[in-house]
Amino acid sequence: MSVTLTLGGVVFADFEIPPTINFGGAQMLVIHKLPGGSRVIDSLGPDDADIRWSGRFRGSSAEQRALLLDFMRRQGRQILLTWGLHRYQVVIREFTANFEQTHEIPYSITCAVVKDEAQAIASAVFGFVESLAADLVSAAGLSAVIGSATISAAVTGVGTALSNYQAGVPNTTNALAGATAAAEGPLLSALQNSITGAQTVTRTAIASASGAVTALPTPAGGSPSAMASALTATTAAVGQLGNLYQLSSVLGRMGVNTTNKGS
Repeated sequence: MSVTLTLGGVVFADFEIPPTINFGGAQMLVIHKLPGGSRVIDSLGPDDADIRWSGRFRGSSAEQRALLLDFMRRQGRQILLTWGLHRYQVVIREFTANFEQTHEIPYSITCAVVKDEAQAIASAVFGFVESLAADLVSAAGLSAVIGSATISAAVTGVGTALSNYQAGVPNTTNALAGATAAAEGPLLSALQNSITGAQTVTRTAIASASGAVTALPTPAGGSPSAMASALTATTAAVGQLGNLYQLSSVLGRMGVNTTNKGS
């Protein structure tokens, strides 16, 4: 394996590094079986599998390095395990070594996972995207009700920018490199600009709608049909204004989220 493998203060090298290292695990599930064959499944969260590998200590320091790992096993303390893009807080569950000669000691090790730090970083990115996606659904629904072509185009632009951002940060690899990824900065900036543009369009529409509501005739006096018409117009205008304020609030939240992500 042509990667750097570290456990606590130990950096593995040469024959000490295994050809493969497992990762992953299960999802804890409670399955309720109902009459008729239906099922209700409750997900309780991830259950990370133990990480195991084997290697061989060679050279003049082989015995000392094996003893060091056995000492770490005895301590039972939480230590950092890393290789490639993987970062785990682990406790050594088991370490065994077979003494062949002072310079030739095969070993195997099993680590119980306390925390998968790589997934924690990735979930922060995905949480940001999921939050924006949920707000975008609300914004799209409000823009459809409002019925303004200008607002619909602005919200569509936000959707396009978010899709581009998602495409640029699609997986854990990019999530880990997100702070320094060459692509993320421009994509996030484009998303921020699209949200700002939609906010500007919405504020302009709010100002226009507020003026229209103020200018509506007061439904007092006159014929019943005139009063009904005035009431209908007032109700529609106030409802439209309420939708615009809701849209402004949703876009404002999206703007704050993107600003915090970029800072």
